[in-house]
Parts: sequence; C-alpha cells; structure tokens
Amino acid sequence: MSTTFTCKRIANAFRDGEKVIYILNEVTYEGNVYPHTKRVHIALIGELPAVLKHIFDAASYVEGGGINSPDGKLTPERYIKSWLNAIKKPYGLRFGKEQRLFMEPVSSWGKETLEKLKAAIDARGTTPNLLNHYDLVAALHAYSTVYASFTDTGQPCEVEVDASLGYRPKPVRAAVIPEQGKFIHLPFEHGAYYLQIDEQGNGVGRPVWLYQIMEDYIAALSEIELTNPGAYKELIPALRSRLSSLAQANPKDITCTISPLANDHYAKKEIVRLIRRYGTEFKLSSVGEDDIYHIYHYAQHFHFLDEYQMNAGVNFKARQQTQMDLS
Repeated sequence: MSTTFTCKRIANAFRDGEKVIYILNEVTYEGNVYPHTKRVHIALIGELPAVLKHIFDAASYVEGGGINSPDGKLTPERYIKSWLNAIKKPYGLRFGKEQRLFMEPVSSWGKETLEKLKAAIDARGTTPNLLNHYDLVAALHAYSTVYASFTDTGQPCEVEVDASLGYRPKPVRAAVIPEQGKFIHLPFEHGAYYLQIDEQGNGVGRPVWLYQIMEDYIAALSEIELTNPGAYKELIPALRSRLSSLAQANPKDITCTISPLANDHYAKKEIVRLIRRYGTEFKLSSVGEDDIYHIYHYAQHFHFLDEYQMNAGVNFKARQQTQMDLS
C-alpha cells in the first residue's frame, strides 16, 4: 500500500457576502514515487462544515497508515490539530478572490474537467473568476484553475495572514459522545479482529480490524467538532485505548452461521468447503486456526452469548474483560 506523506498544511480564506470560504492547501509527496518531490496542491474549497468533514475524513486515513508524516510519527490527533491551526490563521489569496480562473489544462487528463467547468460557467453567464464560481471548481475538483498562493514547500507567495477570517471555535463544557455500540475482541493469531454486536449479542456487519473501527469513528467526528470543538483530542485516544485493552472473547461463546449463497465463484467454492468441514452453524471454538480468517470473511452471522448472559436472560450484560459499551 502506498503512503502519502504530508509535510505542511496551510489555508487561504475569502468572503462571499456573509460566508467565509476556506481553501485547504497541502504539501505532500507519494512514498512509492521517486524521487520524493514535494508538491503543494489544493485539497478542498468550501465553507466550514465541508472543511471539517474533509479534515476528519483525511485524518481517518492516518490511523490506517494511508497518510503519514516524513518522521513516521503522525497521528490523527496531530493531523487534525495542524489543519485547525491552519484555518485559524488563514492567508489571503494571491491575485485576490476575483482572480480569473486559469482555464488551460495542466495535463491531458484535465481537459474533460475543464470542458465541464467552462460549460457550467457559460450557462451562468458571469465572469469566470473564483468568487463567482468557487462552488463549481470545488464540485468538479478543478483546483488547478486557481492560482497558487504557496510554493511547493508551503511558503506564502505575496500573501499575508488575515486573522479576521480565521476559524474561531467556541469552547463548551461537555462533549456529546457519538454512539458506537458494543464490540467484542475476536481471537486471531495474526492481528486484532473486532465485531460490533447489538443488545442481543448479534453481530452487526463483519469482523474488522481495529484501525477500520477507528477510521469510521474519526471520520464521523467532524460534526462533533462543529458543536463541541476540541472534543476529538480526548475521544480518539480514549476509544483506541479502550478497544486495544479488550481481552479476547472466549470462542466457545460465539456461534457462527454460514449460508451456501454467494455470487462470486471463488467465494462459493470456499463456502462449500467450510460448510463441509463445519456445517452451517457451529461454535467458533471448533474452527481450525487456518480457517479463522475465512470464517470472519465469509460467515453471514455471528452471535455472542456467554454464561453470564444466558443466566441474565434477555437483559444484555457484557463482561468487562470481553466487551465494552461506547454508547
């Protein structure tokens, strides 16, 4: 898997009436492209909600290693903080917000995008400048039409910070924690699989790696930042720590169900093999180590029920060592 290395995050901002429009710029290079040449590019143009969504979406990839810093120490929390600092002190625009859009393709693959942008601008019948059409530029990802305000190393080009346009979050006393349900830590020799379960112990979806849970969680926090600024600084490490500390569930307490239905030829073949070996319903404890991965991938349903739950009847109670409540 290729990693995008991020070196600097910087922002511009301008007003459109009462609205503040941010332009996110990022200096990056690709880990599998040599030589490693830094390039600045526009990542997003939009108002604050869209900006925060992009920041938290991108931060989710930091958790899985898709984005990192050159020193290899980047965390989602650090990445988010650096972006928020950037939009708190945005720069003005080189050539201003009424700059004419650069409508010449910088590469062959950009011609179709520019044709769509030109057609949309012509339909509006207004001057082809950034202020009039930043929404079209953003919708079509035609960011090459905006003149760069920074060098490829992230140095400002004839622009200064305009603090009046900066992001000014209002602190709150209590954070609203997004509901995450319950999870159990599944046994596996080569990594950590987790399964979300409902109040009756039924699996919700398929088993996934820890980083996949974290990615979804981090991406969902952009709305929390709007109402509870800074809550991510506690919520992200808290969830990561709590999941990591879960002891593995007893495989005797987990029932797996496999259906012979499958669309893919390989999947059908593999499912038939698993059914012949284990049947359509069986305890996870009966599965050989070599088949655990395939069961997690192909089983249609999982059910978790330990002795404590059986004695408790329909009232779902989880043992602290094997699952947790994040709601």
